[in-house]
Amino acid sequence: MAKVKTMQNSMKRTLGRRFSRRRRTPESPITSADWFADHCLRLEPAWFSSVQRTRVPDWESWIQSDGKLIWVNPAVERLTGFSVTDCFQMSEYPIELVDAPDKEQIRQILLGAVTGSSGNDVEFRVMTKTGNVMWFAVSWQPLMDPDGKASSFRMSMRDIADRKRMEQGLHKAMIRLGISADQFRT
Repeated sequence: MAKVKTMQNSMKRTLGRRFSRRRRTPESPITSADWFADHCLRLEPAWFSSVQRTRVPDWESWIQSDGKLIWVNPAVERLTGFSVTDCFQMSEYPIELVDAPDKEQIRQILLGAVTGSSGNDVEFRVMTKTGNVMWFAVSWQPLMDPDGKASSFRMSMRDIADRKRMEQGLHKAMIRLGISADQFRT
């Protein structure tokens, strides 16, 4: 564990110097996509695989503007049951994971994301590999090319099952007390 931490710190320092040095040159503006492609994907394989193994709580994806999946973290399997390989084999990622009532909403988000929109905390449901429906909230942001056009975007999906359970509990309590949602808000 200490060795991985040392490697991570070393790579952060190295990338920090490269990022700072490159950012200072006005004729060569740095963008998120450039930085990721130029630096993160060329990291030492051992360091990058340690990042891959890290238990990040959110399911993260990086998608090209043409809809092609570039990268998805292993949290997708822990949260949905679908492996990284499964995701890359999907013809319409991430739509194939989305529960039917929310597919159109996520399609609209993806269409906006490829043109540069960003958003935060939009709730939707996923049908897991075992057939269970789980609630998630998605946030997304574009990654711009040097010309300022959205070349790709990243999505972060977080499990909001606890939030939904609390909302349902609150709703039931309000019904028992005879309080409407409108009365509660005022």
